Amino acid sequence: MWIVAVALSSLAFSASDVLCDVCIDGSGEEQVNLEGRPLPQPSSPNDTELKVTENDETHLSGEQDTIIAVAVTSVVVWITAIYRLQTVVSVMPSPKKLYLEEGSIPTDDISIFLAPISPVWRPSLDFEFWVAAVAGVMLLASYICTIKAYETTNSTVVLPLRLLVSCWVFFGSFVNASILDQKWIRLEHIPVYIGLFIGGFLPASNGDMWCVFTAKFWKKPYVRFTIAAEVASGCYDLALSLCSHRLGGENQEAVGSEFFFISRIFFVAASFAILALAPSVRLELWDLRNVSVKYVLLSIVGEALCVLGFYIASFAYAAYYQASIVHTAEMSMNQIFNLILCYTLKVFFDIGRDTAVQSLRYKLISFVLVFLSLLFLSMMDAAV
Repeated sequence: MWIVAVALSSLAFSASDVLCDVCIDGSGEEQVNLEGRPLPQPSSPNDTELKVTENDETHLSGEQDTIIAVAVTSVVVWITAIYRLQTVVSVMPSPKKLYLEEGSIPTDDISIFLAPISPVWRPSLDFEFWVAAVAGVMLLASYICTIKAYETTNSTVVLPLRLLVSCWVFFGSFVNASILDQKWIRLEHIPVYIGLFIGGFLPASNGDMWCVFTAKFWKKPYVRFTIAAEVASGCYDLALSLCSHRLGGENQEAVGSEFFFISRIFFVAASFAILALAPSVRLELWDLRNVSVKYVLLSIVGEALCVLGFYIASFAYAAYYQASIVHTAEMSMNQIFNLILCYTLKVFFDIGRDTAVQSLRYKLISFVLVFLSLLFLSMMDAAV
């Protein structure tokens, strides 16, 4: 069921976001709420925003966290390639057997030995190959912009704002519907979309949905980074949905896995291109030796969870045709899980931000709205 896949991927994403808050240097964080109003300053040293007992330990910069994300993704690509190789080789006749049966190994069949480590989609034959390639580059852009946003604010502000910007995917899905010759949206999608949108955005606005119409709000640096990140992320999700439903048929899960593999290859390739062309990025890589080991390890765990979340999400986009509903559900549940994790860490372990235990009424209303919207959608799908 696609909602289960969305829930699992959102849980992985929210855990990754919380770890980003802990690992990334927030010295440039602007102490304001979502409306642009200053937050109260700590009244004592024991009331600091983060209680991770860092003792002047060096945190990761945004660029360094992105470098770790690229490293983790590179490992995933290699593991996937090795798995594909072993899977095909296990059922492939050996050269000796081919020689005994055929008298020689036909030169035109040599591709059988190369196929396992190459994508199923071919650059010269498959439109989906290049869609996945561009999506991988867009995903890297989303990573970079999201991390830059985390340098100036925290995830409890970034995630609701991303949910607000995600409304563009609703209109972007019209392109997918036109290409696939599908109905753009059903009538029951409209209340679901509104419920998910309000439910996800309500906690960060503290009930004031009109704050986004103020000029002061849109002038914040993290707002620009968050908008760019969400536009790039939406492009990735729309491309995944398009490929899954254009070629999927009865094999949509396999298409999702292929899309994941190719997009990650180009994600890594684009990252190494930036590393080669940007001296400042190479300097950040060299400076990793000065970062506390615990933050590097936490970042590795966080980025691994993020990759896992994207992999699980690929099954949700393959299973449900309306990408905008899946995308909004994913962002809404991510926001809810993020708030729950932040609240739990703050109350039981005294780790995190004071805002995690504030505005509980709006957070509870948000949870109910998101839950009822998804429940309504699943009931409608079951009735179709």
